[in-house]
Amino acid sequence: MELAREYFKPSELAGKPGMPKTSRAVRLRCNRENWTTRPHCGRGGGREVHFSSLPEKTQNYIFLKARSTPVEGRVINPVEKAVAESENRKQAEIDALWSQYERKPEKDTLPSLSTFKRKLRREIPRRVLILAREGVEALSRSYPAQERDRGVFHALEAVNADGHKFDVFVRFPDGEVCRPVIVAFQDLYSGKILSYRVAKTENADTIRLAFGDILERYGIPEHAYLDNGRGFASKWMTGGLPNRYRFKIKSEDPAGIMPQVGTVVHWCIPGHGQSKPIERYFLDGRNDIAKHPICSGAYTGNSPHAKPENYGSKAVPLDVFMKVLHQGIIEHNARRGRRSKVCDGGSFDEVFAESYSQSPIRKATTQQRRLWLLAAEGVTASRTDGSITFLNNRYHCDALSEHMGAKLVARFDPDNLHDPIHVETLDGRFIGEADCIQAAGFNDTQAAREYNRKRNQYKKAVKKQLEAQRSMNAIEAANLLPDIDPPETPVSTVIEPMFKQAVGSDISPEERDELWERGWDKTLKNALRQ
Repeated sequence: MELAREYFKPSELAGKPGMPKTSRAVRLRCNRENWTTRPHCGRGGGREVHFSSLPEKTQNYIFLKARSTPVEGRVINPVEKAVAESENRKQAEIDALWSQYERKPEKDTLPSLSTFKRKLRREIPRRVLILAREGVEALSRSYPAQERDRGVFHALEAVNADGHKFDVFVRFPDGEVCRPVIVAFQDLYSGKILSYRVAKTENADTIRLAFGDILERYGIPEHAYLDNGRGFASKWMTGGLPNRYRFKIKSEDPAGIMPQVGTVVHWCIPGHGQSKPIERYFLDGRNDIAKHPICSGAYTGNSPHAKPENYGSKAVPLDVFMKVLHQGIIEHNARRGRRSKVCDGGSFDEVFAESYSQSPIRKATTQQRRLWLLAAEGVTASRTDGSITFLNNRYHCDALSEHMGAKLVARFDPDNLHDPIHVETLDGRFIGEADCIQAAGFNDTQAAREYNRKRNQYKKAVKKQLEAQRSMNAIEAANLLPDIDPPETPVSTVIEPMFKQAVGSDISPEERDELWERGWDKTLKNALRQ
């Protein structure tokens, strides 16, 4: 491009398209972006900016302005001429609009942006602006946060849990590559990570096993602070709670693990670190574990805009990732210098161990141990034989004969559905172990003989029970009847007077008249009193 001038002063560039409005702002941008400059030889000194350093928008403006003064000896390209004419027409339209605006009366003149800002700050409260511009969550953050003292608990008295998806590609044993999810439980008093499980998704099985690790290693927590996610609010974990607010609540649903072991559930706001401190640990895990040198090339970045250059170049095997995660959690719990009021410079492990050794801890029984080792599902026993049909399998035991047609709870191993299942009532009373009845071939005579043998044994056992009930004779039944004592003779308190001498009486007529007068006087006195 041929121009009459190649260098321009900041005062000439101020206010032009693509440039700041003041000379000072132009000089600051020039220094910040290292534009090509030279000292100004004329009056006033300073420096001049070269045309090549200017923004494209400013260059186009200067070029179009220079078209009004053609450079001698230069042939104008037809394309450049058409572009210049189009830009000239646009500029003419803009100039016309500005001239029309400038001719408006003074009362219609719009104030400057600074005037608008001052008016907003003067007339509209700051919190109202936050609500209108940033939303309800930003308004909540503008209110002073509540300081919550976790020193009111002791070790294992209260736990909180949540799930987190790591920003790492991991290859699972089945060959699938995905980002793993960790479900972790944290002690609220000390901040120690008590247990964790890793899976492809956050599901009820993973949460059940992670909670079972706490019960197995340490004991039963009194309180649990959870968010209302689908996994934590599943009937396997919190079934029977009236305030789950997730899924359809049915009266026949089995009681979840937490209500059965006596853990009180408190629902929290999802993604809210003030109600679930474990969110803070997940921030450390994202930085320390996901960016571990072993995970180089498998790190995905924490957002689509933060992908590393080697994104997706490899996937870490699951066993290697679990080793890194395990070492990271051990280091997290043992790190000293914690600044919380409870730790006071110590580590999570030290604070937890000191309080755990001095606190009353409930331990799980053998029957409660089945709760987290086995999944639970509500079933209905057959009205005919008491058998249970579940997941395309049939199960039966003799104790189910007393619960025909009843709503029951089946606890089973999801990975071994042909193993015996534990059957309980809805309130948690153990009934027995029901064996899986596997289907036999239509022409399998050996299986038919075995089935007939077991059925005959069953019928013989029931017949013997019936004979034992009927063997009681009339004498044994009479001996069981209670003895009947004769009734006591009542005592008469009213004596009827005799008006003539009874046969064989020794009372004379004179004595009888005297007794009559006494009785009459007494009767008259009683009547007068009344």
